[in-house]
Amino acid sequence: MRTIIRYAVLGVGAIFFTCAATRAPVRLQPEQPTTLHVGQTAVVRLPAQHDVIGGAGTALVLVKKTRRRDATIYLYRAVETGNQVLIVTPRNIPSGQCISCVTEHYFIKVVQ
Repeated sequence: MRTIIRYAVLGVGAIFFTCAATRAPVRLQPEQPTTLHVGQTAVVRLPAQHDVIGGAGTALVLVKKTRRRDATIYLYRAVETGNQVLIVTPRNIPSGQCISCVTEHYFIKVVQ
């Protein structure tokens, strides 16, 4: 009987540990390729005066956007295999300034 109870406790503990264990989001870096697996999350932390203005691809989905005084934080989930590019620029680009000079790209490859 004790053996059955021991295995039951171990089984419940294993289920709890598996469900509770989640990977921390991967922090994306500008101009650096990053590989994610489907289901993983990624975070982009930008200065408050910058925004993600667009991108190409359908591999990531925006889960949450949080604005703070000093930063904007974007949380993405990898939902399908493929490539994604996020484009970031300052909100207020002064007249006459080169937009491509201040644009940053985040390159993400999502695999199984």
